Amino acid sequence: MIEIKNIDISLYFEKINDWFKYYNKVDLNIKLLPKGEEYCLGAFVNNKIVACTFIYTTNSCVWYCDFLIADYKYRNSNRNKVLLKLINEAVESSLKKGAEAVWCTTPYESVLEKLKKLKYSVSNKKHYIICKNK
Repeated sequence: MIEIKNIDISLYFEKINDWFKYYNKVDLNIKLLPKGEEYCLGAFVNNKIVACTFIYTTNSCVWYCDFLIADYKYRNSNRNKVLLKLINEAVESSLKKGAEAVWCTTPYESVLEKLKKLKYSVSNKKHYIICKNK
């Protein structure tokens, strides 16, 4: 059974950081994650967390979803279904809570394909992410 629910990041951070480090070769900075369980969503299969994502509110009606991450060891046949459900729930819950639009970015073609299946608008243009970290 796939269940999407809000999580207390402090209870799952070690596991999520392990996944992040596996894919990105660096630790996830917990300070970059939103505060509050209502902005941290986990996907659970048979009561075991296998993926998560985070919702960021802004001072406008556009919100942002980021840091979609999945357990690299979880390779069950329903992996794509789990990720689709998690993405969709993050966006739909944002819209229900007041966002008028939700955006995200990804370098992964597999995520783009999942979003297209959900009838999301996906730009065909390559974008560059520009940021500066402290």
